[in-house]
Amino acid sequence: MKCSLFLPLAASAAMLSSPFAAAAPSAIDTTAAGAREPPLCTEKAALKAIKQGYEFLESQGGNLKVKEITGVKELKLGTPPPGVNQYANKTTYAVSSRSCEATLLLSDGKTDSVYWRMDYLVEGNGHSINYDSCSLRHDMIDTKCQRHRSGG
Repeated sequence: MKCSLFLPLAASAAMLSSPFAAAAPSAIDTTAAGAREPPLCTEKAALKAIKQGYEFLESQGGNLKVKEITGVKELKLGTPPPGVNQYANKTTYAVSSRSCEATLLLSDGKTDSVYWRMDYLVEGNGHSINYDSCSLRHDMIDTKCQRHRSGG
């Protein structure tokens, strides 16, 4: 079964708290992660999305590139935070969330921490992956990415 992972396309108010969430789907096979669960934190396509999202934000100013992603680990797998199902209905709703963290090695030799959550969304007879992340360098609202660090 295939699902969608959302990547950044344009800056918006929603991107202030969720800079990597937007609307360009790319297929990821979630069967390895288990039924009705988001992909694993180490999934190649998820890490690619982290890199693309980070570099998108950097293109707005600093233009640093991600040279390497290390220390990828899962923080939490479980029920979605309440806000994920804020607009849920009987055919579209989140059933599980996976929170992750990693360290990015940047083109200037410095590092940055990044935290992200992937939500498995049921959408009628199909599903998609909702994606929300925060990096310490780009954090504008969630002080030091505390919400993301706690798996929420």
